[in-house]
Amino acid sequence: MTQKATRRDYINFIIVMLVFIMGMILMLIYEIKNLWVWIAYVAIWTWIEVLVAKNVHLKWWVWGFVLLGLGIIDLIIIQLLK
Repeated sequence: MTQKATRRDYINFIIVMLVFIMGMILMLIYEIKNLWVWIAYVAIWTWIEVLVAKNVHLKWWVWGFVLLGLGIIDLIIIQLLK
């Protein structure tokens, strides 16, 4: 049985998310286009996020908003880089 998430769990989750978003932005700025680098980056991001967020249980629609937000951030960055 898992424990209930604490405020620290949520803060760690958000910090990890922001760090990897900044890394993604840098990869876009430096025009990293190698598919394997991106796959490795997303895999490492997912693995770290799973470790950090083991007590954070979000509903499916919250994850949908997280993914939508990441997609919007990506689109904004891509437009700014053009």
